[in-house]
Amino acid sequence: MDAPQAPASLLFEHYLEEDSDLISFPSDIARRRVAVVGNYTPQKCGIATFTGDLVEQLNRFRPELEIDVYALEGKGEDLCCGGAVKAIYRSNPEDCIGAADAINASGADAVRLQHEFGIFGGPDGGMVCAFVV
Repeated sequence: MDAPQAPASLLFEHYLEEDSDLISFPSDIARRRVAVVGNYTPQKCGIATFTGDLVEQLNRFRPELEIDVYALEGKGEDLCCGGAVKAIYRSNPEDCIGAADAINASGADAVRLQHEFGIFGGPDGGMVCAFVV
């Protein structure tokens, strides 16, 4: 017979409280710069929501990180808001190369790239190769 289990909400209740002691993780590590590339809010898609939430929580829990957001935009979209450092027009190879150059020049210590077919332009999202090369 299976033992009764407490609802997951009870197990994590303390972590969700605004006055929790677990709001941030102070670090003696020197400031690091992270470039986040992908769909971004206010776009209405799961990846944009995830990326927005990721940036929000990194800022909350890892305040020593400097986060630069590079938001992918489609034709006719004007999404360079919500904290985005640079907009990348997803079907323009020059934009992908320009963003990669900007990230290299920024001194980023890490790049977090969200890829899925259709996010970057080209067949099967192949323009991601222009970005990473």
